[in-house]
Amino acid sequence: MNDFLYAFASLLKKLHDFIARKSNHMDDKVLHFLVLGFTGLLIFALTYPMFKRFDEKNDSKAMAVVYTISTTVILTISMAFVLDVSEELVFVPFIFGFIIFPFSYKVFKMLDKKEQSFRMTNYFTTTMIICFAIAIEVCQGRTKTGNMEVADALFGIAGYIVFYLIMYGIISIFKFVFRHKNHEA
Repeated sequence: MNDFLYAFASLLKKLHDFIARKSNHMDDKVLHFLVLGFTGLLIFALTYPMFKRFDEKNDSKAMAVVYTISTTVILTISMAFVLDVSEELVFVPFIFGFIIFPFSYKVFKMLDKKEQSFRMTNYFTTTMIICFAIAIEVCQGRTKTGNMEVADALFGIAGYIVFYLIMYGIISIFKFVFRHKNHEA
């Protein structure tokens, strides 16, 4: 497992260096802002259809399962880096998954009203971005491929929030324009 994680960290470092070179050596915080902002929108775009389908079927359990599995996998990877655990102990985050499932099920059940798939997707994406931001910083610190800074993680999370607000604003404008256009016709 450690070999895989270090190979993945090396790949991320190469991607980071490539983007930094192509962008005239952009500041690391700005890089985190842009990359995590774009990644958040990509996650949102890829998961929205799934949550929309779950919403149409009124399936809170499926939403909770997807959320729990995703969070557990990211925690497993992060824990392997932070604690440098042996492969025998990597199952520990899965115990967390069993603990978090009832909580996430209750949250999704509470949010589970018709036409709430947008909110559910936002909840999922925000959680993933926070996990990714922390995992990236832990990866940098553990592999000595960069400085582990809380500010980088916060800039990445802020990037997602800004990109999300821009996307939400554009969607709201389109809905407003088309709603008024349909009422006039």
